[in-house]
Amino acid sequence: MQEINELSFRRLKLVHDFVNCQQTLAQKLNLAAGDYCKAKSIHGFTLSSVVQPHEEMELIPSVRILVDKKTFRLKQEEDSDSSQVKKRNKSKKKTEEESEEKKSESEKETKEKKVGQYRPFGILEPTPAKSARKEMSEVMTTVCELASIRAEIKEVDNAMEKLMDSFKKDKELSALLSSMKVSN
Repeated sequence: MQEINELSFRRLKLVHDFVNCQQTLAQKLNLAAGDYCKAKSIHGFTLSSVVQPHEEMELIPSVRILVDKKTFRLKQEEDSDSSQVKKRNKSKKKTEEESEEKKSESEKETKEKKVGQYRPFGILEPTPAKSARKEMSEVMTTVCELASIRAEIKEVDNAMEKLMDSFKKDKELSALLSSMKVSN
């Protein structure tokens, strides 16, 4: 019985964290929506041109999520850190061909990264649009946190269900044994 109480208390804490995280998510989404409205009114676009992507632009996912057993995290953060770190080469004997190849590879990578960005306000976007984009990137981390908490809640629910089933079997067994003692 103590195990069920501990699991129930753990589930209660997780649900509390989940609700707090949902409220944070709602606040961030409201801020982002407000910033997009400000940017729209500053720039003078109609709502339909901001919300709907251009048909000629191919939509490429800009965020990828890694899923480990019960944790969810953004892959984008890890990749950007490792690709943007410049490493020093201790040997100073480099040929010009190698350096040109590296430059062309880095140019290709930057072109590939820039292709997938959807910018409805153009390159010179207003400050509210930039802050809305930042809020939306924070929203993705919050969504990953919500998914992780939900996975933990599901795990606790499964453990509680197994314990409850074992208690039911024990009660049935004890009832059966008590009925056998009475009949003898």
